Order: sequence, then structure tokens, then C-alpha cells
Amino acid sequence: MPATRCSTARSRCSTLPTTSSTSAGNTSRRPLPWTPASISPRPRGPWSRRRPGRPASSTRWTISESQAIATCEDRGVHDEATELLHLADRRVEFLTRVVERERAAREARRDLQRLAAASVAATTIDEVLTTIVRGASDVIGSQLTSVALPAEDGQVRFVHVDTAPDDLVTDWSTATVDTEFPLVRALDAGATWIELADRTQIAEWPLLAAEIDRVGISSYLAVPLRSRATREPIAALGLGFATEAELDSVDRALVAELSELAADALERVSQLQHARAVAETLQHALLPRRLPVIDGLKLRTLYEPCSDVTDVGGDWYDVVRLPGGAVGLVVGDVAGHDAASAAEMGRIRHVLASHLVEHGDPAVALTLADRYFDSIDDATFATAVVIVLDASRCRLTVASAAHLPPLLLHHDSVIRLDVEPGSPIGSGLGGHRCTQFEVGPGNTVVAFTDGVIERRDRSIDQCLDELAAQLDGLTDRSPSAVLRVVRDHLDSPDRTDDAAALIATVA
Repeated sequence: MPATRCSTARSRCSTLPTTSSTSAGNTSRRPLPWTPASISPRPRGPWSRRRPGRPASSTRWTISESQAIATCEDRGVHDEATELLHLADRRVEFLTRVVERERAAREARRDLQRLAAASVAATTIDEVLTTIVRGASDVIGSQLTSVALPAEDGQVRFVHVDTAPDDLVTDWSTATVDTEFPLVRALDAGATWIELADRTQIAEWPLLAAEIDRVGISSYLAVPLRSRATREPIAALGLGFATEAELDSVDRALVAELSELAADALERVSQLQHARAVAETLQHALLPRRLPVIDGLKLRTLYEPCSDVTDVGGDWYDVVRLPGGAVGLVVGDVAGHDAASAAEMGRIRHVLASHLVEHGDPAVALTLADRYFDSIDDATFATAVVIVLDASRCRLTVASAAHLPPLLLHHDSVIRLDVEPGSPIGSGLGGHRCTQFEVGPGNTVVAFTDGVIERRDRSIDQCLDELAAQLDGLTDRSPSAVLRVVRDHLDSPDRTDDAAALIATVA
């Protein structure tokens, strides 16, 4: 059998195809390209270059009938390739972290934009502070977020995020301006960022170090919130983090944007509240300081400013003694919601009262006031209802300048007084007419501005009917009881206007 296999192999080798070439008359056999003599080892890449001292490659060739396979065993190539793979893995890991960081930064900026929109909607200091501490936790990822705000009498007021421990909120509700606490020191003139990257640095502030276990923080940052006008701190933002780490450039940029946003929101609302306070002071100064005491008549009044800090209306009421014992009752509303409207209200109120005292006729007083303010270039429009109540004659005379009709409460019913609407004061259109009604002891007339009844989802007629129904349900129809119903009617979340009302009951 062995001899047979060898002879068979030789016979196969003898039958391998060859090519012939002739050179100088000699004929020789040249192997085909796939034969062992024509095969070289597989080329190696640039990373496989042997270094000094590294053993040469050992190559073994195995040839079958129709193919040749080269097998390379080079340990030096393997080691260098492994090193490059590790380097590639590290690069992939680094790039992954970069991509994740950029993604987190983009998400943080989207949170910052949402926070900016929420801060614009805030209308009070407390709303702004609450918005900031909640939003900062989302944008920066802080464990504890607080804002310090200077208060009166050398005090500092703190507002903390909702997740802060209750005992910390209680203990750190206020502090004095000389307290050695990073958030308080960030309020100092010329203060810069106070960065505490680890617990060792936090330990330099004993009051803060005493709180780190209670709130679970290991690093802390206090940032002044500066006014754009003066560049001095108007508040300070405190951020506590669960890990020990220094802020990178991305975090610093986010904190800087957040601090500017918070400072702008606080400054804007502070200015609005100051303007609102000035306008309200002016408006209250222009309203009657006290009501006159009139025999046979019980009076109650109401004025409620709108809850929106940006709006101050020109609503007013007035009670005027008239010759002959009658009483003039006036309720009106100047167009606009600012200090100028409040000032215009004062002018219209006094002009209307003077004409009412002189003429004693509601329609005449409205017409003369309309002509006067129509002649003034910078005058605005106003609506008003003027009532002359003559209790001795049991008579009520009413004229309107595009104002809501008053309600009249009898003992067993409530009616809407049907009067000619007329035109607004300042339009110059006139058309004011008087309408008379009978009144008796125990009857109550209620005049009001649209801020008392107006609702966004209902028509004026529906709103009037709703108030009339509430008043009709009263068993006690005294002026104080009627006033309570009117005041309760104001407690609506969608009220967007000032409100004034005048209630008069015939004794």
C-alpha cells in the first residue's frame, strides 16, 4: 500500500501542467504561478515592521492539489496589533464620552430655554425665586439649589429647592448679612464665584461643613446674581453637588448663563413691583379717603387691583353730596392699565363730580365731561354709571356712559336696571339719557366695574345673570352681606382686570 500511494503521487506530480520556454535553444519547464516557487508570504501592514531584537517570522507552506495556503505565525505582529486595538478602544471610549457630554449639554440648554420662558411668566419675586431653584436643579443637576436675597434690617432671606430637607429649610430661612456662609458672602460688593470642589475645601466654611451630611453634598458653588445696570449682586445662587468635582468649561458656561437669566428675571420683576406699588399708591390717593356719613343711607365700597403685577387699572368709585339732600353715586373705569390710567381716572372723577354737584343731573354731568375730555388731545376713554339717589322721594335716577347696568335688590328679587348705554366719556358722541326707578327702605343698589364680573369663557350677560343669581340667593341683604358676595365673586383665577364696586342700601 505505501508503494502504491507513492507511485500514485509521483504520477500525479508528473501530470501537473507546465509551460515551456525557449532560451538560446534550450527548452525548460517553468512552473505555473500557483506553484510553491511562485508564492510569497502574505504582505504585512506597516504596524508589522519588526523592531530590533524581535524574532523573525516563521513561515510554513502547505500545498494541496489545487491551492496553496500561507500561514504566518508572528508574535511581534500580534503584540503590536493588540496594542493598537487597546488604543482604538480608548479612543472610542473618549469619543463616546465627548458625544454624551455634548448631548447632555444640548439637553441642559433646552432646559435653560424652558427656564427662561418660565421666568418671564413669573410676576412676583417669590415666583421667580421658586422658578430659579427648581430649574437650576434640572439644568445643572445640583443636589441642593438655594437663592439668597437681601431683606430688610440687615437680614438675608433664603429660598431652597423643594427637595431640600424640611429641617434645613427651617434652620436656613434667614440669616444676618455678616454670616460666614458662602451663599451670604456671594452677596458682598465685588464678590466672585466661590468654588469648593471637595469636602476639604468645604471644611474651611464650618457652617456649610456642618450641613453636608444632612443634604448629601460633596462640592459647592456660590454665584453672585448681578444687576445689569450696576453690576453689583442683587441675589446669590447656591449649587450643591453630590460628588467631588471641579466644573468643566461646559458647566461653567451653563452656570454663567443661568446666573444672568436669574438676575435679569429678578431685576425685571423688582422693577415691575416697584412701578405697580407707585401706581397703586397713586390710585388709592385719588379714590375717596373716607365715605361721607349720610342719614338714611348705608354705604360699602370695594376696590381690588388685578393680581397681574404688570397691570394697574383706572377703576374708581365716588360718593357726592348733592344740594337738596340727594346723593350722587359714581362708578367708572378708565381705559388702560398703567400709572397714566390711574392719573387720568383722578381727572375724570373730579370733573364728573363737579358737574354733578352743579347740575344734579346724571346725564348732563356725563355729557359735559364727555365734551371736555373729547377736546383734550391726550385724553383717554372712560366708562361710567352715575346714580342720583333721592331717598326722601324714593327715586333713583341713572345715566350711563357705555357702562355696565347696576343691579337693584328688592326684598324678594334682584333686577338689572335697564338704562340707555350712552357713549364713553371722551368720545364726543354724547347720547346720555336718564332713567328713573322707584326705591324703598331696605332696597340696595349695586354698581360695579367689569372687573367684578367679567370672565373669559362667558358673555357679559351671562356674567351679570350669575352675579344677580348669587345676590338673589341671599337671605341677609344687608350692605355687608352683599359686599361679601361681590368679594367672593372676585376670587376667580382668570380675572384679568381691576375691580371696583359701590353698594348703597336705603335705611
